[in-house]
Amino acid sequence: METVEGVSSEVLEVEEALDVIAERIRYVEDEEEAALMRQRRLPVAERKELRALPVEPTVRVVEVGETFSERWTRADLETRRALLSSVVQKIRVLKGRRGGLPANRQPTRDRVDIVWRGM
Repeated sequence: METVEGVSSEVLEVEEALDVIAERIRYVEDEEEAALMRQRRLPVAERKELRALPVEPTVRVVEVGETFSERWTRADLETRRALLSSVVQKIRVLKGRRGGLPANRQPTRDRVDIVWRGM
């Protein structure tokens, strides 16, 4: 499975383009500045549209020749979140009994409700 970079990477690309235009504006004459300001309008509008999109990572299933466990072991935190989000819709932990955890210090399984995607 592979995490597909989402909107944030596209926003960074647009902001880099805007930085280039801003740098050029600093060193040009008035007539060129007006043209660059017109050129700047499109990336500014694009950035505004991208920022309005949801920021959840997009995940697609791609066969890569490794197990979920192998991928999990070498993944960073953001990738692990994306992997979990791809298979888990919701996790609900019900209120426990007064007095805390049982002797084995583990929450009882009957208190945990996992809603899997596609089930």
